[in-house]
Amino acid sequence: MNDLNKTWKANDFLSQQAAGDGFHGANLRGLDLRNVNLFNRDLSKANLSGTNLRGADLRHANLKGANLSGANLMGATLTGADLSKTFLVGTILIQATLIGTNLEAADLRQASLGQATLSGANLSKANLFAADLQGTDLVGAMLVGATMPNGSIRR
Repeated sequence: MNDLNKTWKANDFLSQQAAGDGFHGANLRGLDLRNVNLFNRDLSKANLSGTNLRGADLRHANLKGANLSGANLMGATLTGADLSKTFLVGTILIQATLIGTNLEAADLRQASLGQATLSGANLSKANLFAADLQGTDLVGAMLVGATMPNGSIRR
């Protein structure tokens, strides 16, 4: 049961997660969800701004159109996840694994992607303005139409 107007608390969230339900459009803003397993879950259009998802397993999760601005995803695994049209402004993705992740038209302005693995990721039309990509693995990543003024790629 997803109530789009409900603001979730961490315990409510974990109970709902155990039931196997998705969180399409849910307000999960600011929760501490470190190391949570969200493998293959529907979080599309969810508000996850400011949420701590450090070390979370988001493999194959649907985050299309979600708001993850200011969230902490340091060391999270997002392999094969759909983050297209996702709002990731100022998000921490340091050392995150995003192999084959769909980030088409994602807004990654001022995101921290240092030492992240984005091999084979789709970053077409993504906005990487002022994003930090220092030490990021972009082997085989698609960057067609991506915006990168002042973004930094250093080794």
